[in-house]
Amino acid sequence: MSVIVESDGLVTIVTIDRPARRNAVDPDTA
Repeated sequence: MSVIVESDGLVTIVTIDRPARRNAVDPDTA
């Protein structure tokens, strides 16, 4: 698992890259 943080001015995007889970976020990650 990797976490990618991108900033563009006032906007910050946090992307959690978990290929095995696709779009799911389990309780440990949340």
